Amino acid sequence: MSPRASASVPGDRASAECGAASAAALGVVAVAVALTAIILGAATALQHSGAVARAADLGALVAADTLFGHHGGEPCANARIVVESNGAELISCTIGHDARVVARRQILGIPFTRSARAG
Repeated sequence: MSPRASASVPGDRASAECGAASAAALGVVAVAVALTAIILGAATALQHSGAVARAADLGALVAADTLFGHHGGEPCANARIVVESNGAELISCTIGHDARVVARRQILGIPFTRSARAG
């Protein structure tokens, strides 16, 4: 009997394994896609977190500069302008011996909140 004829016999081991490599390859591709989605999600979260931190830092710096007379106006009003121009929302601004700013940005329902101090 030829090898081809024996491979097509029902119940034969070769016919039971038919398609196993395709299923394994599909599993590997599914895992790769899932890992890519997780990595991209984490990278996006880090990017947004950094952007909110920069907005808070810049807001605190302009508030401190205003506090010490380097800019005109009111420290927290200037901080709000800078924070909002950087795509975040000013949550709080506290002026004492220094300036403390809390900024937030919400992306896809996830709030990213960062604080900064300058002065």
